[in-house]
Amino acid sequence: MEAVLVKLLNMSIQASLLITVVAVLRLTLKKSPKWLHCLLWVMVAVRLICPFSIESNVSLAPADEIVKIDDFIVEPNIVTGENVNAVTRNEAALMEDVSSRNPAGNDLTGMISLIWILGIILMLSYALISSMRVYNRIRPSIKIRDNIYMCDNINSPFIFGIIRPRIYIPSIISGEQMDSVIGHEEAHIKRYDHMWKPLGYVLLAVYWFNPFCWLAYILLCRDIELACDEKVIKNMDIEQKKVYSRVLLSFSERGKYISVCPLAFGEIGVNERIKSVLNYKKPAFWIIVASVIAIIATSVLFLTNPKKEAGENNNQPLQTGQEETVDVSDEQKKAEEAEKELHQLQEQEEKRSKEINVNVPDIDLSANTGADGSTIYYADKDKFIFGGSYGLFVYDMNKKHIMRSVDLKPIGCNYTQGDSYCEINVTKDGSKVLLHPYDRKDEMYVYNVTDNTMILTEYNIDDYELYEKEKSENDEWDMHSASYEDGGETKIISLINDTTLGELGYSDNPVMSYYQPIFFYEAEENMGVEYEEKDGKYIVEGDMVFEYKKVLTGRSPNAECDSKFIVLTNNKDITFEEVNKSILSNNSDNWLDDTVIIGMGVVE
Repeated sequence: MEAVLVKLLNMSIQASLLITVVAVLRLTLKKSPKWLHCLLWVMVAVRLICPFSIESNVSLAPADEIVKIDDFIVEPNIVTGENVNAVTRNEAALMEDVSSRNPAGNDLTGMISLIWILGIILMLSYALISSMRVYNRIRPSIKIRDNIYMCDNINSPFIFGIIRPRIYIPSIISGEQMDSVIGHEEAHIKRYDHMWKPLGYVLLAVYWFNPFCWLAYILLCRDIELACDEKVIKNMDIEQKKVYSRVLLSFSERGKYISVCPLAFGEIGVNERIKSVLNYKKPAFWIIVASVIAIIATSVLFLTNPKKEAGENNNQPLQTGQEETVDVSDEQKKAEEAEKELHQLQEQEEKRSKEINVNVPDIDLSANTGADGSTIYYADKDKFIFGGSYGLFVYDMNKKHIMRSVDLKPIGCNYTQGDSYCEINVTKDGSKVLLHPYDRKDEMYVYNVTDNTMILTEYNIDDYELYEKEKSENDEWDMHSASYEDGGETKIISLINDTTLGELGYSDNPVMSYYQPIFFYEAEENMGVEYEEKDGKYIVEGDMVFEYKKVLTGRSPNAECDSKFIVLTNNKDITFEEVNKSILSNNSDNWLDDTVIIGMGVVE
């Protein structure tokens, strides 16, 4: 935005000089055809619209970079020399130290940009509201012929519309006035004035801050009307000119505000226009030629930019005896120094970050989860991260198994209390786990969940955007639960049966008794079914008798590893697929009446 604003300011300054020249020139060329005056304003429009221009040795226009973007920006505070080592290794802080602008400078630039945009909005809103008001007034109009309409709600004739312009005349108009008015308005349409005037207003809306542009728009509107009058009356005799002047006077509008539309018959400069009509004489040929030469000369002198001196804004080497060099700007040099310094500091940071081997913990599923139990640190719709003194684990909720595990003992992060307590945080996206043993104040471990790597680096938790758990009044609930957003709905994952690792499970609906075990016993009877073996039979709950005890191995759909089922059954040919289908199906026809599952697990 700063670059756009600075470019517009420079174009505005160049146009201001041209507007001054045109205002003087139109007085000098007073006897020239009025349509030539309109060509002068075309030059101003070109200067205001085109962001570039041809360079010329004879140009009298000011330089195209009178105002520079550096004038709006406070120089950065570059950290150099001896205090480099004092800079934090935090990359975000480094970027801010070496490349950020002073906040006060940013605020000033932002405020100026906001005021400029608000001015444009106000100007365009005024034009829109004015047009809507006119449109509402002319809706009940009667078509006379072609594009000419008569309306009771207007006092002066005008043209309304850009793409399909229409002429609107008041119903009080007399027959004598009709011909003059329609001739005038049709001349406007032939000259495309209904397009040039709105274009001028749009440029005024963009450059509303420049008083020279307001002067240019007022004079443009006057010259449009004078040129149109001239086109209409050039073949009239004196009596017809008097009639035309009386019509002008009868429809003159006092106190008319600047507007983008409509093109009203008696809108501006009526006295000047009447004098011009009554005193009109066809200009001599030499006056026309002199006026055209003057316009061409003005365009060459003020529509071109002065040529830059040799060596300006380029990278030519410094010549012998040259007193001043501009081969590289101070801003560029400082930016290069800052980038080099940042690169050096990043290299130092990388050297200080030590990669740590990630070990898998040994799990005893009969062991308890520790004095402080388990804590869930993070959850999203695909996974949750939990752990305790026994290790750190990432559980895949889609595949129903542990996807990552980290032994915390080798890095001293297996303590949940005391002076060696380990602070554990997870980033907001769940990609990194930050582990900070309190007895090592200046260091922390960063575990990357995605690629299963870990580094030891300087403690700076402010580098990361962290996942934050919602707090309640129940500390135990907070330890065992974590929430996440899924499709605009808040969901909760809770750890259940936090006693031994084998019994530890989770649920996505804490009010239900059902839960999903996290760790499985390997080929163990872990479903809590009590039975006795008698005479080669297996008896459950005293009355259910089964002939066979089988261990079935197979792989569930979309699973990454094999599973095992331990079952009591009367079907000697029962398969893994049948048992697996009975567990997953909601259809009672698939349930097994002659089989009981007494254990399940995964084959690592």
